[in-house]
Amino acid sequence: MARSVDVEPAHLLATLRRAAAHKGSAFVEILQNCNVFNDGAFEAITDRAQKAQMQLRVEHGKPWVFSEGKKGIRLNARLQPEVFDIAGPDDLAQAIVHDEQSELLGWILANLGPPDFPTALGVFRAVDRPVFDTLINEQEQQVRASKGAGNLEKLLSGHETWTVS
Repeated sequence: MARSVDVEPAHLLATLRRAAAHKGSAFVEILQNCNVFNDGAFEAITDRAQKAQMQLRVEHGKPWVFSEGKKGIRLNARLQPEVFDIAGPDDLAQAIVHDEQSELLGWILANLGPPDFPTALGVFRAVDRPVFDTLINEQEQQVRASKGAGNLEKLLSGHETWTVS
């Protein structure tokens, strides 16, 4: 699960490459302006003058910081995200460190947004799990190992056939 913006081609390309390389399903939300139906909808995120304050670029293993490293996001005592000011290295240690494997952090990122939070961009969640074709091939190999290769002619002429009328 990831998000990018259409007017930042380097970020968009890197995000789409990550999605294409991922085995299994990949979902990428692309925030894209449409001058007919939602003209200017993402201006706050893409405007050069304010995008540093409005974008939270996430990378695996790096803290959630924005506004040129002056602000961060941490979890409060109720495990809810909150923005805080970063004055020094001790403050930076309070920021959430991004983990693409975390379901909770992926959910939080997907739901962050204005007016209280910046919009998160990047890969929110990437989990490596066996994909369908791998699982089905393994299952087929297990059945062949336990029952043999099988015989189509024997199956069709056996006792477990039926006729559709």
